[in-house]
This record gives sequence, C-alpha cells and structure tokens, in this order.
Amino acid sequence: MEEYKGLAYKILGIILLIYICGECCALFSDGKLDQVDVQVGVKTHLRETLYDWDSYKSLSWSDFKEYSDGGYSIVHKYKATNLYGGYVTKTTKFYVDKNGVVVDYFEF
Repeated sequence: MEEYKGLAYKILGIILLIYICGECCALFSDGKLDQVDVQVGVKTHLRETLYDWDSYKSLSWSDFKEYSDGGYSIVHKYKATNLYGGYVTKTTKFYVDKNGVVVDYFEF
C-alpha cells in the first residue's frame, strides 16, 4: 500500500509542475495568435465542414494578416474530395477571431 501512496505523490507533483509551467507561460504571453495558431483554427474548421476530412491535402498557406480588432485573415489552398468522390482544389480566404475560431470565409 505504501508504494501506491508514493506513486500518488509523484503523480500529484507532476500535475502541479505542469500547472505551474502553464500559468507561467500565460503570464508571458501577449494573447496574440501566431501563424500556426491561425492555421490550426482553419484546419479545425475544415475538419468540421469538409465532406471527407481524410481526403484533405494542404497545398499552400499565405502569411497571416492581423487586424486592429484582434482578428486575423489567411489564404489557404487545399484539395479534398467532394460529395461525388472527385478531388476539387479550393483557394479560400479565412477570417479568424482572436480565439482562433473561423468566423467567415470566401472562396476565390
């Protein structure tokens, strides 16, 4: 029983260390998203909206643009299958809010 007690303390210590590290990182963060964060927001949106996420292939990304309201835009070119099983290539401009969520988009 004692060996489980020691293991529990070690696990609790690791969890506490991870929490403290996360809080320290949050203190030094300016709250702004970077290129990767914006891309993750777009990919999350595509994962939820594409007909077949497994067919998705990223072709290119533009540099993201930051707006004064804290939002971002980015252009993404990708391929995916449509409802009929054929591959289509799309170039889409996505607008992402300050939380990394796609709020609007339009295709070229």
